[in-house]
Amino acid sequence: MQALAEDLRAATRGLTRAPAFVASVVLPLALALGANVSLFTVIRGVLLRPLPYPAQERLVRIYRTFPGGPDQGGPLSALNYTEDVAGLPAFSGMAAWAAGSVSLGGDGPAEHLRLGFGSATLLPVLGVSPLVGRWFDPDEEQPGRDRRIVLSHALAVRRFGGARPALGRTLLLDGDPHEVVGVLPPGTELPELCDAWVPLAFQPASLEPLARNRHVLRVVARLAPGSTLEGARRQLADAGRRTLAQHPEAYSSPFLFAPLPLHEDAVRSVRPTLVLLLGAVVLVLLMACANVGNLLLARATSRHRELAIRSALGAGRRRLMWQLLLESLLLSALAGALAVLLALATTGALRSIGPELLPRMQALRVDWMVLGFACLASLVSGVAFGLLPALAASSLDIEGTLRGGAASMRPRSRRLRRILVMADVGLALVLLCAASLLLRSFVNALGVDPGFRAKGVLTFSTAVPVPDALDHGAGQARLRSYYLRAAETLRGVPRVESAGAASHVPLALHASDRLFELESDGTGTAESRSEEFRVVTPGFLETLRIPLLQGRRIEATDDAGAPPVVVVNQAFARKLFPGVDAIGKRLRLTSPRTEWTTVVGVVGDVREFGLDQPVQPIMYFPHAQQPQAEMSFVVRTSGSLEDTGRTAIAALEALDPQCPAFGLRPFESLLSASVAERRFTLLLVVAFAALAVVLAAVGLYGVVAYSVRQRTREIGVRMAVGADAGRIARLVAGDSARMLAVGLASGLLGSFAAARLLAGFLYGVGPADPLAIAGAALVLALAAVLATVLPVRRATRVDPVIALGAE
Repeated sequence: MQALAEDLRAATRGLTRAPAFVASVVLPLALALGANVSLFTVIRGVLLRPLPYPAQERLVRIYRTFPGGPDQGGPLSALNYTEDVAGLPAFSGMAAWAAGSVSLGGDGPAEHLRLGFGSATLLPVLGVSPLVGRWFDPDEEQPGRDRRIVLSHALAVRRFGGARPALGRTLLLDGDPHEVVGVLPPGTELPELCDAWVPLAFQPASLEPLARNRHVLRVVARLAPGSTLEGARRQLADAGRRTLAQHPEAYSSPFLFAPLPLHEDAVRSVRPTLVLLLGAVVLVLLMACANVGNLLLARATSRHRELAIRSALGAGRRRLMWQLLLESLLLSALAGALAVLLALATTGALRSIGPELLPRMQALRVDWMVLGFACLASLVSGVAFGLLPALAASSLDIEGTLRGGAASMRPRSRRLRRILVMADVGLALVLLCAASLLLRSFVNALGVDPGFRAKGVLTFSTAVPVPDALDHGAGQARLRSYYLRAAETLRGVPRVESAGAASHVPLALHASDRLFELESDGTGTAESRSEEFRVVTPGFLETLRIPLLQGRRIEATDDAGAPPVVVVNQAFARKLFPGVDAIGKRLRLTSPRTEWTTVVGVVGDVREFGLDQPVQPIMYFPHAQQPQAEMSFVVRTSGSLEDTGRTAIAALEALDPQCPAFGLRPFESLLSASVAERRFTLLLVVAFAALAVVLAAVGLYGVVAYSVRQRTREIGVRMAVGADAGRIARLVAGDSARMLAVGLASGLLGSFAAARLLAGFLYGVGPADPLAIAGAALVLALAAVLATVLPVRRATRVDPVIALGAE
């Protein structure tokens, strides 16, 4: 221990005498380590942290999956849940939920809520308990007995000032009174983020045979003691086959029920992105280690007399190696401490990304595992960049050094420095190629025609409360009346050019398919006739300037008493009516069944689910004939979006204070949000690639500049015997060019391998895109030229008299 303490003191003294060297090592290494620690903080919070449920590894989501289809599967219907998968011995409990929205009234102003509909078994299956009060009882899952509500902690505080004051209070949900029976703990992670929960009560219509294909339920289950995931998979697959055999009229496409671990379900969508970013920051850290290794080699050369004297005084090679490695570990420890501070500073910024891009961001924090990772990364980095320089420095030409010779580092050490630089260049090219491919993909996605014109358009939503006390006809009339008056009110707002509403607007990422049959077949093959369903008011298609291709759009005359009509998009007409005119064709919805509806128009295709996603067939029905309680308005204005938005919201609040407007935003923000994940990934990879280019350029500059210093006498001799500045410049630049060429060649091979891993992130560009690779190589070559200019200039200005005299 005494020897270790002495070595530590000696290493510390040596480093404190070279503050500039310490800064040049610690700062870039701290940036690279900080990027790794920050990203690991995200990975820890999103991917590695277990869900906050007892025995969370026993929880699974149950999906419908299709052979050969997308592996994410789909939700279940009420009959799937209550009949097809219920009671399987593989599970000790099963629960279901759905999500929607509601207008909240009662104590305080009206507001819009994200509302969850949960079964009585949901919290018991998850193993969660309310903070105060209780969850729902099974007998409250019956229509008419479901007037109970459990609030999130945030809503209870906002509405009543706390959890306990909320108990027993009454809130109006769409005009119907609900008693508050419980409040969830703060920060509770349920599978759906909702402001409040009510019992999942199945209406009679949802349990009819025709509703078997109405898939809206999310289902979670807990494996029974002794059951395995594979056993549950077999039982669910058998249940799917039984369902198909018993209800052939309801399904024309084969499917299976399948389990997926709940944790995997929560994080699978973001795992590829995080793994990609982790790979990028690891490459940056490797480059930083290579650069620091070069600096340590250079410093060891400048200390050759000190090391030679120690060796002559009896210090063996192992002791010299240990002393140099200890200095490297001290530098890495200091860089690691700065990296942790950087991670702490960036955690808040990372949380601000929000659940729109990454799930479980509320679990993001620097904990013991993150600190352990920082310590391990610092230790490994210190050994990585310190071991080779220590080996090289400890093999100095001791005898020549003590006789007063110069340049005592052996050729093997010089080759090592060049290899490290070539590795830097290769790694930088890999990152640059990745950034170039992602950039081209991002540009391609932005260049896609969305099928509508978003500039100058606002969007927001409203929900009309329809109390259960109103009969069906009166409720439908209320919905028609409100949205008719609301559209007229919005068109009267100053500088508003047009306005309309739809059940779901493009790029809002809301799927809503409905089953239908065509008049021509009459077979009712519902599963094979299921496409996206939208309800729109007159003016919606015009406001978004979705082009009319055939027939007409939805008009004001398409009211409740008019013949049923529908407008379809071009993809629908092409798929369902190939080679024939769609106008005049008839279809009818089957769940619930409607009258035969005539196609009166064909409009252009729009990108509903993302600029980089394929076009979907869509049916547009008139709101007056298919009334909906919640609709999203679009308003085109020639004035300020902010001023028009305020005026429009105020006008609707004056029209009916019980119908709150929410989600006001420019429509162009939906375009931006549709590529937000691509943008996030691109920005980080570009930042890492830029850092990699800087590290590669600095490393190349250091080696070339060091080579010029080492070869000063040689250059002086050459110039003394007649070599001009051009020949000297070619000599030095040629050395740099050879290192660059070898680095680019090795990096090119790595880039092809990395590009194949990037295939899932690319859009409109292949992994081996020559333009992207050539652009990356060109950027790196330019950086190399800039890094070489100064050493070349210094070499051409060597005075041979001074150089030879110094020798």
